[in-house]
Amino acid sequence: PTKTRDLDRVRTYKPAFLKPGVWSAIIRVILHLSSTHTSNPSSDILSNFYSRRSENDHARLHLIISLIRNVLAINDFHDSSIHASNQSYLSATCQEELVARMTQEDVIELLLSLAASTNEFEYRPWNTLLLEIFFYIFQYRTVPDLLVPVCPFSNVI
Repeated sequence: PTKTRDLDRVRTYKPAFLKPGVWSAIIRVILHLSSTHTSNPSSDILSNFYSRRSENDHARLHLIISLIRNVLAINDFHDSSIHASNQSYLSATCQEELVARMTQEDVIELLLSLAASTNEFEYRPWNTLLLEIFFYIFQYRTVPDLLVPVCPFSNVI
């Protein structure tokens, strides 16, 4: 009962991340974490070299990437009953909406950028987190779902 209650409570957090502008605000925080700690206020944390970032910058970046992973890790509520309420349906599609919102607000683009740099020393601490993030994004997808043609009348993927 306690585990179910805890999971139900955590599930109530997920819809808050579906609101427009939430992920954009998180991206702004990521990009401007170190602007108050450097001599160049227009610099952002990702454009600074690894060695120029403070320990707090690294901790904050890790915290935000962990937040993204943790929000994606929240399981949707699945009610297979034919009498499921509208709220149950919305709760069951929350992950899809979350990924769509993250795409609209360039979070997925940021994650892909970080993932493309995983061979570089400075991004190695986040490799596992990024792998988990992509696991949660693709967890319930099938190969045909992922390989949808760009144009419905084309075979180009």
